Amino acid sequence: MDLYKDKIIRIAIPFIFFVNVYFVVKAVLNNFVKTPIDISLDYYIESFVIYPNHPSAPLWFLATLMTLMLLYPLYKYACKNNIVMAATMLVGIVIYFMDFGELFTYNCFNISNINLYFVYFFFGIAFFRYSLFKYIDNILSLAVLLVIYVVSYNLDYIFMASIFGILLMISLSILLSKRINIDFSFIGNNIYQIYLMSFIFQAFVELVLWKKLFYNENILLVFYLLNLSFGIFMPLLVTKIVKKCPLRILRLCFGIK
Repeated sequence: MDLYKDKIIRIAIPFIFFVNVYFVVKAVLNNFVKTPIDISLDYYIESFVIYPNHPSAPLWFLATLMTLMLLYPLYKYACKNNIVMAATMLVGIVIYFMDFGELFTYNCFNISNINLYFVYFFFGIAFFRYSLFKYIDNILSLAVLLVIYVVSYNLDYIFMASIFGILLMISLSILLSKRINIDFSFIGNNIYQIYLMSFIFQAFVELVLWKKLFYNENILLVFYLLNLSFGIFMPLLVTKIVKKCPLRILRLCFGIK
């Protein structure tokens, strides 16, 4: 119950807050955005439960994460038993290739796609349960992962390509961290806030600064880098300000305890 309480605070509160933020931002910029919204009460309420074609579309991840966290007792039990661990992973792989769309009239809380993400979520648990990062911290493992990823991708084995692509990026990150003495913890510690806010700042760069004020194909690279920078550092700036706010409820809205 302590875990569920923590996840409600860390996931549900920011989700509710940012559904409102995204709705207001899109309503204000309705003449600029790629997909104008229907400014109505029904559409607003729908945004909390249905995400495609709604301002809350980028927040599907939070709803899915909250649903996956409901299975916490299963994860805890599986981590104590290797057979259950393997069986759960196998079930996750099997249901990944199944289509649950027809079981639901409406894809509320992204539930009909939960099978597409469970296997990755559980794979992450297994990855740390068995300390698999110890086996991909060298050049040889990086090369092997790269070959498997490229072959899987070219053969259109999307699931394999995704898994080995994830492992490839982790392996590359481990190797770089050993050779580059740069502290990226200020980004890593606030990656959740970057996820929550980056879309807003990047949309401003693309739709307002780029398309309406400074459109010039010759400086596309400049605005690409500006878009990336806004998506990372503006949320970090907001986070730094919010962390100093004495109102705990406001900090919780941004996923900050």
